[in-house]
Amino acid sequence: MAVGTDASPIAVLAVTLVFIILATIATMLRLYTRFGLARNAGLDDVFIALALAFALATESMVALEAVYDNGRAKAPLTPAQGLSYAKTVYVSIIMYNVALFCIKVSLILQYLRIFPQKRFRMACYGMMAIVFVYSSWCIWGQVFFCTPIAGFWDFELARTAKCFPKLPVWFTNACINIVTDIAIVALPIPMIRQLKMAKRQKIALMGVFALGFFTCLTSILRLQSLYSAAQLQGGLNQHGAMAALWSQVELATGIICSCLLTLRTLIARTIPNLLGSSAHRTNPSSGNVHYYGTNSLKCAQLERSGRGLSGREQPQQKSYARRESHGEDSIDLEELASSPKNIRVVTRVEQEVERHRDDGARSDQGSTRDLIRRSSFAD
Repeated sequence: MAVGTDASPIAVLAVTLVFIILATIATMLRLYTRFGLARNAGLDDVFIALALAFALATESMVALEAVYDNGRAKAPLTPAQGLSYAKTVYVSIIMYNVALFCIKVSLILQYLRIFPQKRFRMACYGMMAIVFVYSSWCIWGQVFFCTPIAGFWDFELARTAKCFPKLPVWFTNACINIVTDIAIVALPIPMIRQLKMAKRQKIALMGVFALGFFTCLTSILRLQSLYSAAQLQGGLNQHGAMAALWSQVELATGIICSCLLTLRTLIARTIPNLLGSSAHRTNPSSGNVHYYGTNSLKCAQLERSGRGLSGREQPQQKSYARRESHGEDSIDLEELASSPKNIRVVTRVEQEVERHRDDGARSDQGSTRDLIRRSSFAD
């Protein structure tokens, strides 16, 4: 991810700074929502915070590379400066892969908080295993890219060191990264389509998740820049600016997209009129969510017989959800799924058959009393 002569180092630094600042703001708002408002922080928040930390570390490496490249434009780098520059590139690649791993894991953990379906959760765990294996290879493969390790940044030692071929390794890793990005972004879309909500709200929710495809686009653009950087003939500090640019943009957009669902909860709490009245408005600290299941036994047909009333009962089952709160009766999907301790299950059973029987029996009994009374007076 070196910054090089094919783009202005200052321009690359400016663009990446803008994106990393936006990612920092999104993460801070997410953590404020989870820790301060909803008070339902989870492991996914820990991983997104780690992702931001490693993304900031990567940005600091890009800044150092820009300083070296800007100085090289005025005068050639000394051997010591070239050595420091190559070390910076080496560290930045490792930081990038760790940050990318944390982003992917955070997204999958967030899916597990929202969707309880068993098959979907198994798919999430399977995807997490794939991400773990792939990321482990990327991280440790970069750490031990050369034997000895110093062969990566020491160009004198690189003549005798045994290193992986840059083009096949970087290109393969980037392709696998794109495939996993697409799989993770597409994973929850079938579940969202099954949700019982207004069509407009469903489309909006799918749009939030689909924004993750923008991260896939940046990964594809990064692939082309890596292809050019891997064929360098003049050292690592040549033609790597776009690789550094798209790598940082990829990290920043991944962090921002992972925070979007939580930011909607923040907007609903702070500016409720902005989103309007919907089934996703929330008031996280105002009360518990109650799920009610009502089993009503109703008479489908009543027949009078010599003994009274008889009925044929047709069981019907209804279910609904209600939030106990101060004037707030709507449910937020993200908060509801992440706060199972606030859910109670209540079952009510209503029977109407016996009431009809009792009423009919009392009516027949009253008529008999009147008949006996009239007969007595007649005598």
